Amino acid sequence: MALKNTFKIQDAFGERSFSDAYTKVEAISGGKDNLVVFARTRTQPGGACLHETRVQFVPDLGGNNFIKQAYTHLKLRDEFANAEDC
Repeated sequence: MALKNTFKIQDAFGERSFSDAYTKVEAISGGKDNLVVFARTRTQPGGACLHETRVQFVPDLGGNNFIKQAYTHLKLRDEFANAEDC
């Protein structure tokens, strides 16, 4: 599973937009009280890394698996609000 969306970054070159950027959860750590998710956004699967994201949340122990929950929490962030599952 991963997310696909148009991803914008602001850097020394100004604002740049990357259509069909690919975001994948790379690692999850923690336990039932708190999970930390590390995700990388790339130009495409296996492409250059554009951005690294870290998200913390309390998992729903009766809900979906932790990886699906991680993607749900990523979509709550503005930069992934319109992302599609892929």
